[in-house]
Parts: sequence; C-alpha cells; structure tokens
Amino acid sequence: MSATAKKQLFKYVDIAGATAILQNGTLLFSSPLYFNDPFDISIQTLFGYDAFDLEAHLDEFIALSTSDEVLPEGNGSAQSDIFVAVRSALSNASESYRANLRKEFFAKKIWDEESLRASGAETLAHIKTAFELSGIFCASKRFDNYLLWAHYAEKHQGAVLEFSPNVEKDSMLILAEDVEYTNNRPYLYESHKDFLIKSMFRKTEDILAEYTKKITKTKSLEWAYEEEIRLYMPILVNLFEGKKNHCLTYHDDELASVYLGCKMPKETKDSIVDLAINRNPEARIYEMIPDPHHYKLKPKPYA
Repeated sequence: MSATAKKQLFKYVDIAGATAILQNGTLLFSSPLYFNDPFDISIQTLFGYDAFDLEAHLDEFIALSTSDEVLPEGNGSAQSDIFVAVRSALSNASESYRANLRKEFFAKKIWDEESLRASGAETLAHIKTAFELSGIFCASKRFDNYLLWAHYAEKHQGAVLEFSPNVEKDSMLILAEDVEYTNNRPYLYESHKDFLIKSMFRKTEDILAEYTKKITKTKSLEWAYEEEIRLYMPILVNLFEGKKNHCLTYHDDELASVYLGCKMPKETKDSIVDLAINRNPEARIYEMIPDPHHYKLKPKPYA
C-alpha cells in the first residue's frame, strides 16, 4: 500500500456509532447503493457526447491523424499501431485527399452500431457491479462544521472522532482522498477525441480504474460545505453479501481525538470517554461548546 499525503480524518457519528467504533475498533464502510444523494456514485451514461455519432468519430480521427498534437505512446494494440501508420501517411495529405478519404469511409457501413451499443452497455454494467461490491468510508477535514454536527452527529448529541493515519503501519487510512465538488458529472469519455485517445493509447483496465477513482470522489457543489474525505475499498464481494455496510479494523493509536457534542448528556460523555481511553490512552478528549459571540463551535478540553 503506497503512502500519500497524510490527512486527519474527522468522522461525525451519533452516540450508537461512536460506541460501536470505539468498542469494536472498526470503521463502517458503506455500499454506494445506499448513499443519501441519488447522484452520488450514480452512473447514467459513460459518455459526455453522442457516442453513436459515427461521423463525428471519423472527423475527430482524421483531425487527430493530421494534427501535430503530441500523443501518448501506443498501448500495443492493433488500433494504436494502425493509427500511427495512418498518421504518418496523412501527415502531408491535401484537404481534397482527406475529404475523399472521409467519403470512402462512409461509402459502406464499416461499423456495427448494435455491437457498439452492446459493448457500451456491458462496460456500464461491469462498472456498476464493481461499485455494488465496494465500500466507502466517509469523513471530513473539519471537526467544527456546525451543519455536520446537526446532520450527522445526532443534532449535537453525538461526537466527532479524529483519526490520524499511521504511515509506519501502512494504514488503509493513508489512501483517503479529498472529494472534488463540481456541477458536471464525470464521464468515462468526455468527448469523441477523449474516446479515441483513450481507446488507442490507454489500457482498458487503467481507464476503468481511473474512472472509478474519479466517480467515487466527485460530488455536486451543493455538498461542498461538508469538505469530505473518502476512502474507497473496491471489491468487498465476500464481505457485503447483500448488507448495506461492512466494518474494517483501524489501528488503536490512530484514534487521535474525540470531540463530544455540546448536547451530549453527561453520563453519555463519561461512557464515551471511557471507551476512547480504553482504545487509546493517548487520545485527546474535548467537548464542543457554543461560541458566545459567533455562530460557531469551539473545542474545550474535557475534564
């Protein structure tokens, strides 16, 4: 497992969630099928364009073949080898020659549109199945987000658990990544040109892995206030077995801090503190208090 930049992860949880995480030493990975945002990890189409506009495909192919654009090395496929040969042959071709070439291509049907559609549907089904068998752990960059306390921490009666990934132990938490927020949904292929370049110069498994990573960490701008961090774990087929969630173990010393909600009952606070200290005696314990002058929460060492 290769290490990336270390991030602090803050998990907002209700009382039951905090108790389970601290008692069991595990983190909950949820199936994307049950996320509360219908657009989250949802794939309606692989294409950001009309994938079956074959004339546009050919025009882009000819444009690429006759351009000076620097392209990646071929992926060893017959298609990339053919493209390199065609590009070399057309490097000095006249406009009339290119026009005639285009006309000849469309003189007879050389594409099987039904096969293309079936192939696209098969790829889509493959990606959807991969997501169904995967799990995601969601956290935030901040422990003091007022809205997240209300939404995910039982209306301030819950807690925020801070995890600090243990690099030396090659922790799974090292792989957590920031969510990117945008108004545009991600596609496997953004354009005809993108399709041609990827299909001729990239390995299919690399393309799918890149897309999977992209879609798991992309959300609508409406959710930007969450400042979310996600850890994606692929292919948990033997773990989910139709369940919504599955738990994976974290290292005890990764529990860095516990922030108790400002509305959490005193006896519950003491119970959560006992569980936290039992899990990691070095964990810092705070309680959140409302700022007397501003609409924000402040941490105070819990005594």
